[in-house]
Amino acid sequence: MIDTSLHRSSLGQFTYRGFFFLGLLMWSGCSESGPARYAITGEVTLDGIPVEDASIVLTPARGGISSMAKISEGKFSIPLEFGPTQGEFNVRINPAEAELDEFSTSPQVHKRTNVKRPIPKAYQVNGSLTAVVSGHEDQVLKFALSSRDH
Repeated sequence: MIDTSLHRSSLGQFTYRGFFFLGLLMWSGCSESGPARYAITGEVTLDGIPVEDASIVLTPARGGISSMAKISEGKFSIPLEFGPTQGEFNVRINPAEAELDEFSTSPQVHKRTNVKRPIPKAYQVNGSLTAVVSGHEDQVLKFALSSRDH
């Protein structure tokens, strides 16, 4: 007669250990991966006045993750889950929409004329503004824009 008690015990331990390691592997695969992101807040003014209805876009200068946020009453906030990675960034400030002074209602031509952009175009392209995300908690970025220089 063959003693199977040892065989069953070994098989049970093997199955238990197999499921344990499989569970560990699956659990570790569910953790967040990739570079660390950081929550940031900031202020944007134009000629000393808080910017209204605009957006801020942070694009990595070398490598990393881009981020963006809406600017309202001169303030913006990017939460951790959407925040940028640590490093240097090119910054763009874009108006939410063009303000229209006039709209031609001529039956032949429907076009917008005299479009005002409250944010100077120089701030709407990469390279005019830069920022460094340091990786410290509670980092505040401040941008004081000027319409006189552009």
